[in-house]
Amino acid sequence: MRWPSFIAQTDPPRSAAGQKLVRPGVRFIAIGLLPLAAGVVLLFLTSGWPWVLGIVLIALSLPILAVGVSLLAGGGVAHWCARRKPFA
Repeated sequence: MRWPSFIAQTDPPRSAAGQKLVRPGVRFIAIGLLPLAAGVVLLFLTSGWPWVLGIVLIALSLPILAVGVSLLAGGGVAHWCARRKPFA
């Protein structure tokens, strides 16, 4: 059984736009995980002012992680759109 020709069609500019969003998204997540991990270690293994420093590091890493997740989501939407399939 052959698939209809419209299923195999992709839109290269939209697919490239998705890749342009995914690569920085992965980098943002990698950069955001470093202070998050350090903050979690300080939060659970220390007391006093290093504990507060852990909370600060976690708070500073969350916006970076949010940017990375949003870029990955945008890349996923662009990839899905390039496949020319409806969302619903």
